[in-house]
Amino acid sequence: MDSKELKEYIAKKRDSLSKSSVNTYSSILRSLHKQIWDTSDVDPSKFDSTKTVIKHLEDMPSNKRKTILSALTVISGKREYRDLMMNDIGDYRREIEKQEKTPAQEKSWTTQQEILDKYKQLEKQAAPLMKKGSLTNPEKQKV
Repeated sequence: MDSKELKEYIAKKRDSLSKSSVNTYSSILRSLHKQIWDTSDVDPSKFDSTKTVIKHLEDMPSNKRKTILSALTVISGKREYRDLMMNDIGDYRREIEKQEKTPAQEKSWTTQQEILDKYKQLEKQAAPLMKKGSLTNPEKQKV
């Protein structure tokens, strides 16, 4: 099944999906099919092999896996995918509720002191310019 046919198939399975969701699900399913069965020509019946698919997804983080499981639920209607997706949604919500920074956020985090230091530095550069009557374009950019 090529991309266009897959999109039509998904839309028929769940006619309430937006076009962008159909496109997303199609992309997800084509990629997953290629990863598991080494072909991008999707055979929807292969997704009925829940054990094979779930085994492939087991090491994936829940925030990414839940979207894939949603697409699988639509295309196959299998309860196993839906149950796992609902568990992942719960895990994801609990993680978000912790309000902890991810390692990437922690690495790139700017402290309040760093912001204050930068503000003071820029204020020192801009203060003398604010006293001038008229400013050149480069001076306006600094202010």
